[in-house]
Amino acid sequence: MVMPAIRRGFRSEPRNGCDAMEGSAQELPEVGLGPAFRAGLALANACGMSAKILTVAQFMTRSPWTIGVDQPLSLAHRMMRTNHVRHLPVLAGGKLVGMVTERDLAIIEASRRLDLDKATVEKAMCTEVHCVSSDASLVDVARRMAGDRYGSAVVIDGSAVIGIFTTVDALLALAHLLDASERPRHRHAAL
Repeated sequence: MVMPAIRRGFRSEPRNGCDAMEGSAQELPEVGLGPAFRAGLALANACGMSAKILTVAQFMTRSPWTIGVDQPLSLAHRMMRTNHVRHLPVLAGGKLVGMVTERDLAIIEASRRLDLDKATVEKAMCTEVHCVSSDASLVDVARRMAGDRYGSAVVIDGSAVIGIFTTVDALLALAHLLDASERPRHRHAAL
């Protein structure tokens, strides 16, 4: 019996199918950043924190759930429901070859063209996956994801998938930046 290529994921605290790795901040468009994200960065900068030194590794989900390219779509669907994830990196021989998302599966289910128990993940996966290194700047990755409307970035080390950075992780990073920007209030001594 062949075991599916699946790994368990967990969130860190604080919180080959790759497209190009992250470029410099000058190459990434400012468009697509929402007002809340811009406000968070402005607040962080105003408080003397440099968001540029934050990396994806600090907020990514480490050891994300993955699935083998030859596994049935029903398994991918079950894994997403059971583990409350929306993105599954797809592996072939331990190497990243694609991504299957909850949205991909919903479209296939609605069309009723494929039998989810017989069709493999390969039929539904996207082969153009946004990949970044673990030391990629959080700001650069967030700008790229927002500008290109990516729901996630797969974090790789060489050819190994070591994490995933999703929009949920980005919101946790924003919350972390906003919480860290609050300065303690000084109490006045009673007269």
